[in-house]
Amino acid sequence: DFSGLPSPYFLCGATLHQDGSIRDKRTSIEFSQEVTLDEVLNGDRKTTQHAETINFTSREWTFVVQANNSANAGSEMAFIALGAILILLSTICLSLLVYTNARKIREISRIKAAVEAEKTVVRLESARKAAQRERDLNDFIAHEVRNPLNAALCANTFVSSTVNEREPLMTEEKRKSVREDVQIIDNSLHFINDLLRNMLDMQRAASQQLSIKQATVDLKRDVLEPVASMLYRRGACFEVIVDCPQEHIVVESDPLRLKQIMLNLGRNSAKFVEKGFVRFRAAIVDDEVFLYVEDSGPGIPSDKQDKLFWRFQDSLDSLNQGTGIGLALCKNLIELLGGKIWLDEQYDSGVDGCPGACFVLNLCVSPIADDGTEVEDIASDRLEVVGQETPLSEMETEAVERSLSSQTLSSSGNNRRELPPGLSVLFVDDDFTLRKLFVRAVSRITESWNIDQASNGETALVKVDKKHYDIIFMDMYMASTNKQLLGTEATRELRAKGCKSIIFGLSANDLETHFLEAGGNGFIMKPFPCKPDLLRQELLRVLDKAETK
Repeated sequence: DFSGLPSPYFLCGATLHQDGSIRDKRTSIEFSQEVTLDEVLNGDRKTTQHAETINFTSREWTFVVQANNSANAGSEMAFIALGAILILLSTICLSLLVYTNARKIREISRIKAAVEAEKTVVRLESARKAAQRERDLNDFIAHEVRNPLNAALCANTFVSSTVNEREPLMTEEKRKSVREDVQIIDNSLHFINDLLRNMLDMQRAASQQLSIKQATVDLKRDVLEPVASMLYRRGACFEVIVDCPQEHIVVESDPLRLKQIMLNLGRNSAKFVEKGFVRFRAAIVDDEVFLYVEDSGPGIPSDKQDKLFWRFQDSLDSLNQGTGIGLALCKNLIELLGGKIWLDEQYDSGVDGCPGACFVLNLCVSPIADDGTEVEDIASDRLEVVGQETPLSEMETEAVERSLSSQTLSSSGNNRRELPPGLSVLFVDDDFTLRKLFVRAVSRITESWNIDQASNGETALVKVDKKHYDIIFMDMYMASTNKQLLGTEATRELRAKGCKSIIFGLSANDLETHFLEAGGNGFIMKPFPCKPDLLRQELLRVLDKAETK
């Protein structure tokens, strides 16, 4: 009975104590002294409490649960503060990381965009330069080819008109006119042919694709004298001079390329000299060998001297005749040999009114000591060059053919060799005119050869199945409404069938490597020479090349 007692009445209270480690805790109970409810609720602020009042048996019962954390309050507050600081620092670091990463991504994106823009500019500039070079090349070819082509067409019209008369060539005047027109046609077509071949040689030299055949070279007898004999013209208004103070200046170089360079420079000089001389000179300066091409021409204008060796420069003459690439080719060739070329601006020919020009070639090699070697011993090296893998241009073929007929090679007898009789030949080309001209040209130098023709690779395969051929000349591209085998494809097919014939590829493009890889024995650059001596020499080269395989 709680009547008369103060309200609310304290029933009981107890405190729980835990001792021991975390794993082994021991709990004890301590009963509390009597206390009022107000004291409990408004007591120590450091305790955490929970009060619950329920109604039971018409009375209110209040239960108060207190957690006394006064002992750990300081450490817990420190822990909370440390955690807050760590969270703050982590947040700051994370923010910095996110900001830095975002900035880095933006910078990388900016750099990528700049690089792509720069690549685009470079590609556009390269495309623009390539297009400009192509336009320059097309304009150059159109300009250089147009004049000789028009001259050849006009002369051909005159010849055609004359020979189709009812009584052609009845008078000496008409015969002379036809001879002059034929000469114009011949010169014009050779000019165009030399132009295209020089351009091809220049491209190959610039891309380091032109083969160099090192040999022992006597500059006077192997280079200067043969070139001078090629340049000599009976009744010319100038003299061709060879000046070599020492009887033998011997070097290690490519004689064919040296002759090509000197002949190109010599012909260039001969076009402008009206009186005086064209002189080929060799000298040793500071233990290095120099070659000189000097003339007594009108000289080279100062405004054109800095552009002499440009690829597609204007010609040096007032009428802009000439290819304009001869000097660029010479520069590429001499650099391929490891030498240098330049114009001597201080040169004077000594001829009144004709200052002349002098091109200097430094071979950048020392002369080989004179050990008594005879010129005839050196000739074998040059004969080896004749059989080199690099296809000869027409100018080079003339140089080799005339050099072989010179006194230095007379003992070899190669220029007097005859073609073996009775060979069976297959000429594969889609152009009927070329096939007809080849048959006519070969028949002029050997009537005993049996020459068959095929217009494509497929026909050649059928013919080879039925007959053995000693030599097969295979064109590369054979046009047709239907797809035809390429020359290289037909060559592979022939080799796969066990064909043992000598196969030489033909093309106006430089495809020597393609034919050799397809199984061919060699390659000949179109067009075939039509002059008997040159054609005989080329066919002998084909046979000699096949024997060395």
